[in-house]
Amino acid sequence: MKTSLSIRRFWLINLIVGIVFIPIIALGLELNIDQNCKRLPLIENWLNHRSVHWDIRLKREVGYESPESVAVCELTLGNPFSDLENNRMFVKSMRTRNDKIIIAHEFLHLSFKNHPLGNDEGFIERTAIKLVSDTGSGYENY
Repeated sequence: MKTSLSIRRFWLINLIVGIVFIPIIALGLELNIDQNCKRLPLIENWLNHRSVHWDIRLKREVGYESPESVAVCELTLGNPFSDLENNRMFVKSMRTRNDKIIIAHEFLHLSFKNHPLGNDEGFIERTAIKLVSDTGSGYENY
């Protein structure tokens, strides 16, 4: 009896997830991909300045390619992401240290887009944290 009930719950949960959550996830991804880019010049300036210093460290990494230019776009909905084809990132703000780690994280996806490390979330996140920790997190670090 317990096994039968557990199996029914399992299938019911999978049905709910399949019907409700998967279309929401797909819709969210579709919205992100088609977003227009409202540029964030303060964050772009910070990134341009920091990336000069980061480039020295990152040149030692296999697969690193310094992006020629990166557009930083305002994200109004969803999670931060990088548009690899158009060399731009979508982020919400740069108010906290975590925001700066997110910016570095997306920058790294762009910098390693032609190498398998660009898809290694562990490498990307560890490196982003290290870059921001090494360079400080204040606005005064221009």
